[in-house]
Amino acid sequence: MKKYIATAFFTLLFFASCGKEDSLTKSELISKSPWILSASSYSPPYPTEYGLIVDGYAALPEYLKDDLYYYQSSGIYTHKEGATSYTPYDYDVWEVGIWAFSDDETMLYKGVATYLNEYEILTLNGSELQLRYYIYDTLDNIYTVTDTYIHP
Repeated sequence: MKKYIATAFFTLLFFASCGKEDSLTKSELISKSPWILSASSYSPPYPTEYGLIVDGYAALPEYLKDDLYYYQSSGIYTHKEGATSYTPYDYDVWEVGIWAFSDDETMLYKGVATYLNEYEILTLNGSELQLRYYIYDTLDNIYTVTDTYIHP
């Protein structure tokens, strides 16, 4: 009998914990803990003075790959230095700005001072945030960038 009660208890506990993430709002999902970039891709390849970039994450220096991105429920976002830095004198906080979702929560807007960036939300769940945005160059070429973030 104890075996059945224990099995029932753990089954209930499992399903109760699974349902919690499903009931979180997008604001709760994005703000529950920091995010770290895990992948970045460019299409078509993006020309730079160092060559064409397809894998933006691989092109990043190591000290930028562990930077943390916080989205507070108050609408403030912060980009902070991770465990590694370029120099010991680097700033701990690189950027502080505002963030908001579009009314239908399919777009994320982030801004600092006089500019606002727009990102299409491809995925937002308890473990992954995937955003798409576009870069336009002076020749009217359009580059699609897809960034994937995870919790550290």
